[in-house]
Amino acid sequence: MITAHRVNQHEFLTPVRLNEDVKAAQETSIALWIPIVWMLLINSRPVTEWSASRTQDWISSTQFSEGSPVNALIFGCLIASALVLLYRRRGTVLAFMRANGHVLLFLTFCLASILWSDHTLITIKRWIKEAGEFLVLAIVLTDRRPQAAVRRFLITPVFLLLPLSVILIVLFPHLGTYTGVNNGQVVTYYGGVTLHKNMLGVSCLVQGLACLWFWLDAYADRTGVHRVRNLIIYGILYSTAVGLILRANSMTPLVTLLVASAFIVIGRRHLFVLPRGYLHLLIAILVIAPLIIIWLDTSGVMASLLGRQASLSGRTEIWNAVLSIDINPVVGAGFETFWLGDRLDKVWMLLGQGGERGIQEAHNGYIELYLNLGWMGLIFLGYVLWIGYRSAINGIRTEEGDSVIRLAFIVAALIYAMAEAGFRMMGPAWILFLMGVIQVPRSQSSMGIEFRPILPGKTQTRRRILH
Repeated sequence: MITAHRVNQHEFLTPVRLNEDVKAAQETSIALWIPIVWMLLINSRPVTEWSASRTQDWISSTQFSEGSPVNALIFGCLIASALVLLYRRRGTVLAFMRANGHVLLFLTFCLASILWSDHTLITIKRWIKEAGEFLVLAIVLTDRRPQAAVRRFLITPVFLLLPLSVILIVLFPHLGTYTGVNNGQVVTYYGGVTLHKNMLGVSCLVQGLACLWFWLDAYADRTGVHRVRNLIIYGILYSTAVGLILRANSMTPLVTLLVASAFIVIGRRHLFVLPRGYLHLLIAILVIAPLIIIWLDTSGVMASLLGRQASLSGRTEIWNAVLSIDINPVVGAGFETFWLGDRLDKVWMLLGQGGERGIQEAHNGYIELYLNLGWMGLIFLGYVLWIGYRSAINGIRTEEGDSVIRLAFIVAALIYAMAEAGFRMMGPAWILFLMGVIQVPRSQSSMGIEFRPILPGKTQTRRRILH
């Protein structure tokens, strides 16, 4: 996000320099550690999963309904702390909630699914965690310096998790890698700080986009004292994110990262002067093109170029299997409860011995949401997307500097969800999506925060713009 110092209507607006990251962190509330810890946990692995060795073996379907009391206690403490803090900020929080009624409406429908869920208690527990995710983002965006808070929220996992993943894979393979069976052969997979290669991929996707945004900030700040150092550091970290995705052989995050990165690079210079119709067309092409390639690539040429089977590593078989399970098509099985009990066993049986026993996601965010919340869930998600997208587009038209990254987050989440469960709770891709669609009340702009697009090589005079 782009921030500027308090100025009058005729002063130049200058971005916060990257060498001032420490100063910005000191100016944010200490309570920001609540969402930072949350972000670190969902981008790595549960505390109880830091075992000496791991395999890809699964015992039974019952393990998916059994949670860890330790992990539940940790997240419960974070949620309770968030509630206490937000109560103290209740004036600002009420305005924030009113501005994000579209997200609250979606969460309300998710909670209402306890009325038809056959695992009511699990639905309630998982909804509490989902609501907690919204609360920790509220802490970030109701901070006295929300733009600096967002920077700190995104940058901390970058500096901690990317290097740690490399260290675990190279020096401690019993923690950073795991074994599994693929086509009858034992294969080594790379998870880094996460439990699974796909999880490592999406974690690096989020951190890679943050690195690119900060790198572009450093590039635009021609007078920065440590400009060259920051360019090198963020360049290395971005390359590390890409390298880890390649090492994990997780192609969906790689394609998503490259497309979203191109959007950010082009957007920071050109989106602000692009006519609205062309802007809509560009975003539609970026989102729809991968879908068209997936469904029209019947020969498997594109899949093979991405190192995948013609069936996208068995995803089409998974989609056929899960869609054959009997659920209520209108409201689904209940929030985050499709992969429980008999339904999970039926999916495993349909996939057979050659399938992915142990699978617990549809590898498609839209299908996943349909399974849990039906067509109504997709409609509510579409409403959330529309409100968030419209807000970001309006920000582009009024030249708000953070609108490009918000749109990039939305584009990345939509593309990623085509081949992975991108709209599941407690996931980096869902956090990415929420950061794109959540709105900051205009009243919070009175904190002396202003925005402008960063056009490298140009210094512009801008009127004060409220976000």
